[in-house]
Amino acid sequence: RRVFLPMCGFTESLNVSVAAALVLQRLLDRRDASGAPFGALPAAEAAALRARWYADLARSEEQLQLFLELATRGGAEPYLDTRRPEAFREEQRAGGKRTAARRRAFEGEAGGEQGP
Repeated sequence: RRVFLPMCGFTESLNVSVAAALVLQRLLDRRDASGAPFGALPAAEAAALRARWYADLARSEEQLQLFLELATRGGAEPYLDTRRPEAFREEQRAGGKRTAARRRAFEGEAGGEQGP
């Protein structure tokens, strides 16, 4: 099939990423106009896909059992807060402060303050 992208003005060509974006937008507009549901899978197909995906994620037999149990319950609950736990963030902040202190100490040992 051929695709025609109308261009106005002095434009002679489009780069590949712009052309791809325009084609995708045109296809999405057509899909929206058709009334087809976006990303809707039948429940049985979604459950089978989730179970297969969870099984592929498992690295051990123990994880496999846990993941398959999650799949039968309809999947894991989404995180309300995707940030790392506060204890981890505090540890990282402290590590950054230690690294900065070591860097300052090293720069002091390597020749002291450097002038302009």
